[in-house]
Amino acid sequence: MLDSWIGVGADGSITVFTGKAELGQGVKTALLQIASEQLAVDMKAIELVTADTALTPNEGYTAGSNSMKDSGTAIMNAAAQVRELLVGMAATRFNVRADSLVVEDGTIRAADGRNVAYAELVAGQSLHVTAQPQSRLRRRPASPRSNSCFRMNTHQRP
Repeated sequence: MLDSWIGVGADGSITVFTGKAELGQGVKTALLQIASEQLAVDMKAIELVTADTALTPNEGYTAGSNSMKDSGTAIMNAAAQVRELLVGMAATRFNVRADSLVVEDGTIRAADGRNVAYAELVAGQSLHVTAQPQSRLRRRPASPRSNSCFRMNTHQRP
């Protein structure tokens, strides 16, 4: 179920659940980046719950690159599917095609200026929907400016 990995509250809160533990490998940051990109929200807007057997999915052991392969892939697909569900709800509300809507900072906007926040869409709704193995992933183009210092080897350390 999608809500095993992603929770969107009527208060605007977004929670990501992972069965993986942070062991110094930076998995928390990486998982937040993945969810942030797919949900089109800032990383700071997401609470991450890790390795809580009462709340998080059983994703097996935390070792090597398994965290990204297992949990990263699951969170990426679940977040993309939650975003698509919310976009579908907004399209129905606005009576427009889903592909005409823009998603940014947890808000879905129509070309005519109407918008709705994720929180408003989920009020009284359940995300207890079967997760699918594949998703329509959101891909942001890489910013040439943000990567240029590494490509040109001009990055300076403080």
